[in-house]
Amino acid sequence: MNKIIATLYVLFLFSISIIIFFSTNSILIKCLTILNSLVSIFIYYLNIFSFKSKINHLTHYIFNTFDKTATQSNKEYEETIESKLLHQINKYKQELDIEKEKTIHSKQEIQSLVTHISHQVKTPLANIKIFNDLLARNDLSKEEAIDFHIMLNQQINKLDFLMESLIKMSRLETDIIQLNIEKNDLYSTLIEVINHVFLLAEKKHINIELSKNTHISALYDEKWTQEAIFNVLENCIKYSNKNTTITIQMSKNTFFSKIIITDQGIGIKKENYNNIFQRFYRAQEVQDEDGIGIGLYLTREILSREEGYITVQSEYGKGSTFTIYLKR
Repeated sequence: MNKIIATLYVLFLFSISIIIFFSTNSILIKCLTILNSLVSIFIYYLNIFSFKSKINHLTHYIFNTFDKTATQSNKEYEETIESKLLHQINKYKQELDIEKEKTIHSKQEIQSLVTHISHQVKTPLANIKIFNDLLARNDLSKEEAIDFHIMLNQQINKLDFLMESLIKMSRLETDIIQLNIEKNDLYSTLIEVINHVFLLAEKKHINIELSKNTHISALYDEKWTQEAIFNVLENCIKYSNKNTTITIQMSKNTFFSKIIITDQGIGIKKENYNNIFQRFYRAQEVQDEDGIGIGLYLTREILSREEGYITVQSEYGKGSTFTIYLKR
């Protein structure tokens, strides 16, 4: 558009100069008119050259921006229209780089997830096949058949638990779940969770002590927070010895309501404090126990989406204390 306006402007000046040249007899005016025409034409071609130069520079800069091996000039930081355009180009390129990194990370996460799922599913499926083949034999005694049925059901239950956990994890990671965050009473929530883990604790003769405090509330989704607390309690029961006690206390500060769960279990090594909340992580010392390493990961993800979090303090061999923080 600027090039068209400049062309029209030069043509206008040239036309005026022609009219003046033929309408006057003054030699001086004719010379000045010719000089004015020449200057106008010179300015016109100078502008075209400058415009082409800027276009070439911008083209060169764009190619360099997307070429990681090229060096950039400092034009972007000058106070000109050209520099503003260069800045926008560079900003767009940075956004593309960020999206590219996210895509690569997402692909790596999916690959890792598929690998872990395959590993976790492989064992129970193999066991189910073995027990099914054994039950198909005709030479089994009644007692042997009952034992194999029990073991088969255990593997089916393990596979069912695994798939249910993976579905929950997938729903959380893909943001399919919509949390219904509202004010809830912590004591009532804890009573519900304890009812769900009661049979697990009873099998190991583990006593669960809950300090009664009906005046503490927080903002959270009732259903999913019960899931988060259940995972912690189940973990405490699993790794505690028989005839021990798990205590649950509540407190609050300015910003958070706290649930403090302390067990008398095997404890956690300090170097594993962060690892236990990672997906599929299982410490070397608990490899013989049933589990797939999803429970505490789900707890952390649920609390994070409620703007809360969880911490752990432990002394290996002497038990652990998990503290759940829920926004008030």
